[in-house]
Amino acid sequence: MFKKTVDFKSQTPVGGKPLKKLRTDTASIFGLSEDEANTLLPPKAEVSNRKIAQGGSKVEIYFQGKTPVLIDNGGKGNLIPTVMGLWLCPDMLPCFLVPHQVSKFVCGG
Repeated sequence: MFKKTVDFKSQTPVGGKPLKKLRTDTASIFGLSEDEANTLLPPKAEVSNRKIAQGGSKVEIYFQGKTPVLIDNGGKGNLIPTVMGLWLCPDMLPCFLVPHQVSKFVCGG
């Protein structure tokens, strides 16, 4: 009911040197190995970049085929993994254990 439509301003394929730079930046930011970075952004896959400009903010979304894997908030290299990207590389974010005594409070909000 209140959801606004999203208009992509442009879509450009990412390949060659820009893809290699994106892969190395992603690996350095999230501490990924070369194999994990290649799983997220394969060298031979179709990787594209779509830009959204809405309400004065710019967001770039990187797609592997039709799957969004990374979001660049502001277009300045502030990379955030998407849920689909985390499915491909679950080690992108740190994992921590919560004691069972505390978990009911964490899960309860």
